[in-house]
Amino acid sequence: MSVDQECLKKNALFASIDENVLEEFVAASEMKAFADGDIVFAEMAKSDEIYLVTSGQFSISFALADADSGLDEVTIGPNEIINAVRLFTDGPNAATCVAVGDVTVVAWKADDMKAICERHPAVGYRLVRMAAAVFHERSLRVNRMLLDNMSWGLE
Repeated sequence: MSVDQECLKKNALFASIDENVLEEFVAASEMKAFADGDIVFAEMAKSDEIYLVTSGQFSISFALADADSGLDEVTIGPNEIINAVRLFTDGPNAATCVAVGDVTVVAWKADDMKAICERHPAVGYRLVRMAAAVFHERSLRVNRMLLDNMSWGLE
């Protein structure tokens, strides 16, 4: 199954960019499928792909390394981008991502997506801004949970 512009345009970022730039994203992408239970990337391992979910869902669990704490769990569904942290770093993952049911995605190698963003700084800025907003929201959620846990022990 090939990727087309209409598939990408279901995501707000891709719907807002110029057709020529969108075609660059299409050319650099490929469709991938994951079966229920497939581990897409694991905490503390390295991955080099960024995904746009087209169908199905992923469960992403954030935990403390070696603590098996399951600090946070997020469900990612259609038209959402995951693993955008690859735009910033090639370090190990801070989470584990597992397919919940059958999942299809549009996949890019992080270096390919970075190159497109470097050629088109306004698009890169919007993608990085979108990723930063997601990181910010998740950080707030973890901070609230930690505060709730600490408060429970003090009551």
